[in-house]
Amino acid sequence: MLTYLGEESGVYTHAKNIATQITKSPDVDLHIISIGDENIITNQFGATIHFIKRANFRGATYFYYPLLFKKKIIEINPDIVHIQGYARYYYIAVSLLKRYPFILTLHSNLTEELEYRLPQSLKRYVSLKTEPYLEKRLVRKAEQVIVPSPHMVEFHVDMKDKMCVIPNGVAVEKIQNSVLMQRDMAHPSILFVGRLEKIKGVDILIKSISFVVSSIPNVHLYIAGIGEEEGELKHLVKKLDIEENVTFLGFVSEDDKWSYYKSTDLCVVPSLEEPFGIVLLEAMACGKPVVASNVGGIPYIVEDGETGLLFECGNIEDLAERVTALLEDKELRKKMGEAGYEKAKEFSWSNIADRTLELYRVVLSEVQVK
Repeated sequence: MLTYLGEESGVYTHAKNIATQITKSPDVDLHIISIGDENIITNQFGATIHFIKRANFRGATYFYYPLLFKKKIIEINPDIVHIQGYARYYYIAVSLLKRYPFILTLHSNLTEELEYRLPQSLKRYVSLKTEPYLEKRLVRKAEQVIVPSPHMVEFHVDMKDKMCVIPNGVAVEKIQNSVLMQRDMAHPSILFVGRLEKIKGVDILIKSISFVVSSIPNVHLYIAGIGEEEGELKHLVKKLDIEENVTFLGFVSEDDKWSYYKSTDLCVVPSLEEPFGIVLLEAMACGKPVVASNVGGIPYIVEDGETGLLFECGNIEDLAERVTALLEDKELRKKMGEAGYEKAKEFSWSNIADRTLELYRVVLSEVQVK
């Protein structure tokens, strides 16, 4: 498996949980190749992890990493290669290796990610021209492509036959068996978890709070996450004069976030684009109702009026109305929280890993026939 284990992120969580589950199968010998601080081999998640030391010179992405990844793959000599997420050096490395079948997992729509994340510049222009092209080439070369929701298939309609929808998972079993501490949070409370970037729509959520306070003066929004928009978002809170209603929690670890989910009244995902929406599943797994924008893969998880409420993407007043409706109706929150929990159980990591492992076996059998 080729992935990046350098920080706690959605891809990291996915790779860790998939690895932990599929290595329980006696016929699986999993090796993960990642960039790290040192050239070391270690054991984590039931897998052998091969870290390639991070380089700090130009051209590493195009020459240094691909050659080292290629060398490491040949050394391991796997039956199948699974690429988690897109990176230029993954593409170049597998292009240099013809004999290994590979599966690709796309966690997001690269073009939309780049459009929202990169500022107007020559680098943005070049990236938007080259990165999606390389990703498309990688898709064409793959035996199968895993995407987290039917929404993602729409971006590769010409490759629809090799697209396989296997959603992200959630640690339902871990939550069931854990005693989570209760956070000292003001109530009624709203929780946002995620990167503080434009694409996540946090500014829309903050603006909606200025409407919610007219009905619920003591409402409190907790924002868990860091990112380049943090300064602007704090300025927005001050400008709207709602500093007493908003708390920035900063970085929250993978373990700590579960106690925040458990302690809040509801969770909001106001994204402008979202290929899946793992935060929604995490909140639902903790029995919490959710409010989310009706974009991307979110409707694949949230059934409006049943497991949560959807609002028109970018519509501040629409979001405020739905948040207010849930905060003012305890029974509705309880009902949606329970329905969401039942829905989340369908996405347990053990189920997701079983489907992934089955795809490995199907691809290997098809390759052997060829």
